[in-house]
Amino acid sequence: MSRPTVRSRSAPPKDSRLKSRTGRQIERTTEIGNGTGRGRHTTTSGHLHQLQSGAILIDTPGLREVGITDVEAGLSETFAEIEDLAAQCRFSDCSHISEPGCAVQKAIEDGILLPEKLQSYQKLKRESARFSQIVAEKRRKERGFGKMAREVLKVKKHLKG
Repeated sequence: MSRPTVRSRSAPPKDSRLKSRTGRQIERTTEIGNGTGRGRHTTTSGHLHQLQSGAILIDTPGLREVGITDVEAGLSETFAEIEDLAAQCRFSDCSHISEPGCAVQKAIEDGILLPEKLQSYQKLKRESARFSQIVAEKRRKERGFGKMAREVLKVKKHLKG
């Protein structure tokens, strides 16, 4: 049995279309923004709706971003074999790509370690580092905005006083 699916990257168009087909408001929608010409997400939690036709609609909030946080312990546990080998490398900052004396590359050459496992490990390390940078940058921007807002309030208070 096939099940029709309504899918949309943005909730307002989906909610408006469903409202027009059911004759009732499914979820709260907002007006289209003047600056962007786009609607805003208003769904903040998941909802299950039974429509007049008997169909079931599941509405979930959209994801703005997905990232990996605090993965060092998980990586160390999952890739313990690589980390144990890495401790035996000649250089402590070995990237396990082409450095002389790399125990990880030697294990791959000897057939002890699959190259795909090293690639997965390196990919997850890069993703984790990138996400950490993004989070740090967002925090810096938020602190900067907070500082600017406090300065504006000081100036406003000074002008009034």
